[in-house]
Amino acid sequence: SGFKRICEMMKSASLPFPNIISDEFFVIEFERPKMESKTAKTLRDNGLTPVETPVETPVETPEMILFKLRENPRRTLSEVAVLINRSRRAVERASAKLIKEGKLKHLGPKKGGYWEIVR
Repeated sequence: SGFKRICEMMKSASLPFPNIISDEFFVIEFERPKMESKTAKTLRDNGLTPVETPVETPVETPEMILFKLRENPRRTLSEVAVLINRSRRAVERASAKLIKEGKLKHLGPKKGGYWEIVR
């Protein structure tokens, strides 16, 4: 009865029928539905095309990161994020860019290491 209910629920939700693989055991593969954001749906419903824009880090963020790490090289990126009032992810992106540009280097283990600002 469980498999029958799954099939009925998939059909009522307008989702594709699951792929069933059978050998000694059986596996049911569900295709993940493609989701679109509310903004994209609203734009599409109004006859407009949604455009993806890259996320840009504010210019001052890398300099603020370097300043805070100069003060205390043992700070974590999470601590820096709080100090400069940015999200942890924004600080991670900006620091990855600084590392790629050769301006910042992390030395030692992930826990207990420290940051070196390369001149």
